[in-house]
Amino acid sequence: MRKALYILGDLDDRDIAWLAKAGEVRTIAAGEMLIAASNEAIVGFNPKLKPLWKVARSQTHSLIVAGSTAFIGGDGEVVAHDIRTGKSVWQQRIDGRALGLAVADGCLIVSTDRGDVV
Repeated sequence: MRKALYILGDLDDRDIAWLAKAGEVRTIAAGEMLIAASNEAIVGFNPKLKPLWKVARSQTHSLIVAGSTAFIGGDGEVVAHDIRTGKSVWQQRIDGRALGLAVADGCLIVSTDRGDVV
């Protein structure tokens, strides 16, 4: 699977209506998946929106997908999960909350609420 859509937070019907007006609505194609994150869990869905895996995770502040890995920023840590299985493949303690994540040239860049970029 090479493409992933990710959503942070819980959506209600008004959010879906806004997304439909403001963005692009399309079907998730074969080989793609949806990754949804809230303050309770991260869930990977197949194109038919059947949950493939669910990982309990509190305090999710940021999420980015690079290749087949989802990086999740939280309070005091950044963790990585394989998007095909949901299994944790890496984690790193940080100072503060990971509010922004970026990937460039094979590097993960994390910005925190303390002003640090690691």
